[in-house]
Amino acid sequence: MADEVTLNLPAGAASTLALGLVTVNPFSKFALTMDPVSRGLEKAAGIDIGNKGGEALKARVVRTGLGAGALLTAAKVPFFAVFMSLIGSFLTLTVSVIFPSACYLKMFEDELTGRERVANWSIMLLGGFCVVAGSSSAIGAAMDQF
Repeated sequence: MADEVTLNLPAGAASTLALGLVTVNPFSKFALTMDPVSRGLEKAAGIDIGNKGGEALKARVVRTGLGAGALLTAAKVPFFAVFMSLIGSFLTLTVSVIFPSACYLKMFEDELTGRERVANWSIMLLGGFCVVAGSSSAIGAAMDQF
């Protein structure tokens, strides 16, 4: 059994689709995450991409530089992958799983049925378990590298 989940998939159309989605996912996340950062840098530098001409080229240079900087950081900073897995397990799960259910419960607490409350609490508990498991796994991986 391989360490990577994608290497354990059986051959076929479903696994090909899963591999394609796993491959596309980081590219789309990177672009969506870096867009506000690049827009902020462009605004700070006075680059208006709505203005045609050299402004669009400057914006592309800024965005390419951000991508290259992220790549260089990932390649050169020790334990970067472990640090990112800790951030991913802790912050991403908290923001995308636990926080929405908690807000939904808080906003509509008087209108929810018992089944909806149990479902939201179950989502939050499962998310909390995943946060603890992922964070402890990332910390364990960091300790193994020392």
